Amino acid sequence: MWRPPSKRRHLATVALAKVAAPIIGHARVEVAGGLETKLYFPALRLERVLQGLTGGILMRKRSSAAYLALVMGLGVALAGCGYIGEVRAMKAFKDGNKAYGASDWRAAVEKYEEASRLDPNNAAIFFYLANSYDNMYRPARKGEPANDELMMKAVENYKLASEKLTEDTVPKRSLALDFLVAAYGPDKLADPTQAEPVVKR
Repeated sequence: MWRPPSKRRHLATVALAKVAAPIIGHARVEVAGGLETKLYFPALRLERVLQGLTGGILMRKRSSAAYLALVMGLGVALAGCGYIGEVRAMKAFKDGNKAYGASDWRAAVEKYEEASRLDPNNAAIFFYLANSYDNMYRPARKGEPANDELMMKAVENYKLASEKLTEDTVPKRSLALDFLVAAYGPDKLADPTQAEPVVKR
């Protein structure tokens, strides 16, 4: 025998429709006496869900399983996003190394810049990026803004590399410091006062 739903059951039906319909899919509501009495989903009936809401064991298991699946899915997705970034950074770094080995400094800079954006904690990237800028610099064009900018970028990246590298890494921190001192030499920036603090490290 059909009886009209209580106000509490009606509110639960409406709340469930608002929450579950976007997740599960299309929902159909039957109306009797001005109140929604049943909510149909493709493979789920509201009566079972409402029984679960009132303390049914089946709903608790479904809810726990759904919650666990949601947490696991989000965890995998977030971990996957981080891993994808690392893989992209490694690929860009590898491509930069190929260009570096072929003395294609512009291509190397482009790939190392991409790798440094994707993985700012990899100190080796900054060393090779600095060295690529350093190799693009032409002492004969000293005083030209574009050429001088290359050396400034090289110095900036040598500094970053020397801060992040250690003596156990490849390349070693001391190599980055040596190149940084050389950047302040007479054929490049010609500023020995900047080189002195670096040498004292």
